[in-house]
Amino acid sequence: MQALADHLTPELRQDTTLSGIFLPDVFDEYLNAPLGLRVMLVGKETKGWFKGMAHLRTFPRLDGYVQAAMTNWRDIDRVPPGRSKFGQFRRKLDAQLSAQAGPPVRHHWSNLFCLDHKDHAPAHHPHVDAIVALSKALFKAQLDVLKPDVLLFTTGVGSTSYDSHIKHMLNVTHSSVGTDRHMPKQLWSFQADGIRALRTAHPRYAPGEAGRQQALKQL
Repeated sequence: MQALADHLTPELRQDTTLSGIFLPDVFDEYLNAPLGLRVMLVGKETKGWFKGMAHLRTFPRLDGYVQAAMTNWRDIDRVPPGRSKFGQFRRKLDAQLSAQAGPPVRHHWSNLFCLDHKDHAPAHHPHVDAIVALSKALFKAQLDVLKPDVLLFTTGVGSTSYDSHIKHMLNVTHSSVGTDRHMPKQLWSFQADGIRALRTAHPRYAPGEAGRQQALKQL
């Protein structure tokens, strides 16, 4: 919570065009995963998350908001994926991890940006620097606490990729890791903050299926 308190500026608090803040909880099935199978799945940003930023002002204390936001994350996680390509991919990822481990394993779901602007990426928001700083602080806090073995970014390829944001928020030190494959416009293998990382297309992007399948094989 300290990262949130330190980086949530008054300008962001008062901006009703912003979503609520993405604050994930964590499952025991992630924490208890065998060595090498703690996978953090990283999406782009929220889409109208948690009743908007105005909802934060209904809480007299920040810790109350944090608890409610984490409960909201769990509630959303329980919703069946239905036709959601991202939700279907999450189920597929868990099934593969569990098959490798034996007992059930769950990935940890996060986002690169911790909020959105009018249901879209906040890259052109007037206070984008504050949004990036808040997102970076919250993401780094997750890395410190949850200690993932692998980061799997589904943040797009080509002109729609978030690669520049990944490089800005994290210390990208290598272009590849071990025998991981690099597939142009499909799959990027690298290290971020010393953690093995893969970046591929969002599950909504059908032409990116080959890269997503290869990413799953490399876990």
